[in-house]
Amino acid sequence: MIKVLLADDSGIVRAILKQLMNDDERFIVCATAENGQRAVELNAVFKPDLIIMDINMPVMDGITATKKILSQSSPAVIAFTTEDSADIGFKCLEAGALDVVKKPDLAEMNQSVISSFLDQFYFIAEKNKFNIQKPRKKSLLTHIEQNAESYGLTDFKSLSTSKQYEAVVVGSSTGGPAALLELLTGFGSSFPLPVLITQHIDTLFDVHLVKWLKKNSGQNIKLAENGEIPRPGTFYLAPADRHLTVTGNYESQKIITITDDSPVHYLKPAVDKLFSSAAEAYRDRLIAVILTGMGRDGAEGCRKAFDNGALTIAQDEKTCTVFGMPQAAIKEGGIKQILSLEEIAPFIRRKISL
Repeated sequence: MIKVLLADDSGIVRAILKQLMNDDERFIVCATAENGQRAVELNAVFKPDLIIMDINMPVMDGITATKKILSQSSPAVIAFTTEDSADIGFKCLEAGALDVVKKPDLAEMNQSVISSFLDQFYFIAEKNKFNIQKPRKKSLLTHIEQNAESYGLTDFKSLSTSKQYEAVVVGSSTGGPAALLELLTGFGSSFPLPVLITQHIDTLFDVHLVKWLKKNSGQNIKLAENGEIPRPGTFYLAPADRHLTVTGNYESQKIITITDDSPVHYLKPAVDKLFSSAAEAYRDRLIAVILTGMGRDGAEGCRKAFDNGALTIAQDEKTCTVFGMPQAAIKEGGIKQILSLEEIAPFIRRKISL
């Protein structure tokens, strides 16, 4: 069972969350706090596994509280914020929060929405407990080479290095913002390929994510627009509530297409839409990367990219906030490499420079 500390200056929010979480057998709310200072004090007493942290609170804000708490202990902290505070919410990731989750409107609180964010809370907290108990290895490259057959992977030494790659596509969900920051930073300056990204994100949070990634990675990242030509060194993020796809064929000019098609796996934007379209457009000149996230979005797209000759990479379980999406892609047979998060960017840089 996950012990939870709720920190929010709204008594209504605290009461609703407490009721919802205590009604779920996976959680027990051990304490509630009306401000950041109280959250710091209660964390020391109750030692929760998970803290749901509001950002704008009196006495001490959520960012400061997160820093203080994580300097003393290692609970999973999730920034729980509104659209108005989304830009500050992403700053909470810099303080050590594992994800940013939008507070649902009371009118939106149906069973599907409730189940979705409670599942998200649970998987993040469970994974954090596992990481505390079993510290990460320094490197997984040797581990991957030795276990390639059991994973159903291509031996990384045998991967072709003669291809002229033309684009990178990335898919992520829960834990994605922090993972994307590390990946983008790792690509370094003057990255020679366009990078197209689908991150599951709430409406209006997309603009704030772009600003946060741009400021902290130094990369030229923007919200993708319909009709754009993918340019080297530019990072394109799918707008919230729209699918990002690529049109064109192997030898023709590629064009970014933003569509309002139906959700895939109940998701819009969907990783499968991006990966499948890019697999058709770029074929074996594509690098596809599936990062941390719940569910199986991206698994079919990875398989399609794999079948078309693309280099497909999954983030390893150890460094994922939630291993769902990479694991589904691996089980689908669409992954050639499993790498830790910090190894992905250097690996791609090596592949495109050879």
